[in-house]
Amino acid sequence: MEAPPVRNLDITFFIPCRNEERFICATFDCILQVMSTLPQSYEMIVVDDGSSDHAVERIQGYIRLHPTLPIKLIANPRTLGLGHNYLKTADLARGRYYLCVNGDNDLTPQSLKEFVTYTTSEYDMVIPYLYHMSRRPLFRQLVSLSFTFFMRMISGYQITYFNGPVLHKTDNIIRWRSNTTGFAYSAELIIRGLQDKARHKEIGIHTVYHTESSSAFRLRNFLSVTKSFLRVLTWRSQAPRP
Repeated sequence: MEAPPVRNLDITFFIPCRNEERFICATFDCILQVMSTLPQSYEMIVVDDGSSDHAVERIQGYIRLHPTLPIKLIANPRTLGLGHNYLKTADLARGRYYLCVNGDNDLTPQSLKEFVTYTTSEYDMVIPYLYHMSRRPLFRQLVSLSFTFFMRMISGYQITYFNGPVLHKTDNIIRWRSNTTGFAYSAELIIRGLQDKARHKEIGIHTVYHTESSSAFRLRNFLSVTKSFLRVLTWRSQAPRP
């Protein structure tokens, strides 16, 4: 069995990418802009999930232009899904903390910087909520609000938002992960952490909304979320009574 990597960096940025040729280099630039002002050590692991555009070529070109930067590319020959890539990349991470930064450059530099500053804290996870949810289309708002409502009701935890880019201690991801790789993988990790009495903090963040259609509303993701609701309900029923 291969030994786990040594966590000798402060943070690993997991950057999922699928058909993000328009934004992926701007995502790298945002991270570099922020990290150039901070003392924390870091790495970027970008996972291209079977893109059909020129995203891989853009990433490879960026790496060639910046040979000293800590960027690693993993190119999947086919689409495996965000949850799968998130968890698989955590196994490779050398950062004590782990943060997903989407390849469409939707996280503002100010919000990214705030996340990174918490790598000097003892929080197990820093959970974000969105300041400007109302800027999203009404249908997306309703889906997010419905998911949050049902996840609160089923889990018993009154978290503001369950699906943002959570800053986790990497070792906790390995410990808390379940077998889900679907849309609700992040919510499951949060709930596992809360059940484990994790030290946590909620923060407000600013994001940039892109109008491209989301894959979050496909049937397979709806079924995956339903399974997650049932899984969380089972965890709650099995939890020791206070």
